[in-house]
Amino acid sequence: MDIMGIYMNQNLEGIIENNAQNLISPPQGKANFTSNVSKKIPDRVNYKTHLAYADFIKTADFRSKIHSLLLFGKYFFIVAIKRVISYELIPADQRNPKTLSDFIVTLKKIALNIGYKFLPRQNKPVSKTGEQISASLDKQGICVVDINSYQFDKIDVLALPLLEKLRQIRDQKKEGSREFIESRSTALRSVNKDLFHAVEAALTASGILPGIAKYLGRPVSVVDINPQINDSSDDFWQRFFPDLAIEKPSTAYCHRDASGGDVKVIIYLSDVGSENGPFSFILGSHRNRPGRFANLIQEINDTSGFSSTDPKARQLFSALPAFLRKKCAFGNDLQTESDVAQQILAAEWKIMASKGHAVIFDSKGIHRGGMVLEKERIVLTCVIG
Repeated sequence: MDIMGIYMNQNLEGIIENNAQNLISPPQGKANFTSNVSKKIPDRVNYKTHLAYADFIKTADFRSKIHSLLLFGKYFFIVAIKRVISYELIPADQRNPKTLSDFIVTLKKIALNIGYKFLPRQNKPVSKTGEQISASLDKQGICVVDINSYQFDKIDVLALPLLEKLRQIRDQKKEGSREFIESRSTALRSVNKDLFHAVEAALTASGILPGIAKYLGRPVSVVDINPQINDSSDDFWQRFFPDLAIEKPSTAYCHRDASGGDVKVIIYLSDVGSENGPFSFILGSHRNRPGRFANLIQEINDTSGFSSTDPKARQLFSALPAFLRKKCAFGNDLQTESDVAQQILAAEWKIMASKGHAVIFDSKGIHRGGMVLEKERIVLTCVIG
């Protein structure tokens, strides 16, 4: 590179750093969820009186209870192993090793994941922007950053082939017949190295990765990238209790992540307004989480499919003992008129922003994706670990 090229590159990097401090705050007047409900865990639902579960609970016989417990026990071991090795923090292209060398790479990653659990918390100094991001995550559980346009444009271009492939998959399904899984894909680092490098460079220059590292107290990187497209033709989100005429609750799809990275970053690849599915987060709800054992039960029920709202899943879930009836995806079961539902809505921040914004959030806080009523929403969801 000639002298002029070096100068221009250095100058550009300076611009990137200077513009990376564009942090966006929640609307004024939004109170943190924890300030309203400091001792209540909203995940607790009275299923004995719930219209969709009460009859199943009453009619559950000994045989059905044993059957549900056996299934629960099976998934207990699966989830326990996944938690020990931090399975969701293993990159997608390392989860199914096919050769001995691949297996060794996966074992190294598992050892690293386990090792980090026993290391003391790190507190390395970061930039002012990183400090602001860390403080926002600690206080609110979420932060929104406007990524520098130069670096975002790189991401936007590199994501195009993945998005085109995803569109082809979606086009194969008739309108209204798609499932959620057909709205997103997984980018493999081994195949999409340039995209991973561009995302990591943008998140580093914007202070996002350093801020997350300070918040978690350990080094972090981008584990997985999931492109996602949704439009108004998707109807999977409308299927509430398909056998019952129950109105959609105001907290529909509110949930905590059963597993996955502690922090995720959603990069908006399209402008997102009120009608095309803004991401929502319940401010402060990351501090109002269930204990480890309760969260383990929730993850088992979500992994096993017990958390679904179809009749078969509800019957299996209802046959469990009361102390095992817990879900990460609890929003569909809350009553709209309940105090907890109203308090959740009062602390909800809907992130409406133009393309190029990054939403950073603690995935153990309560959140949901908005439903697309018009146009489409295009995002990259990045698992950080």
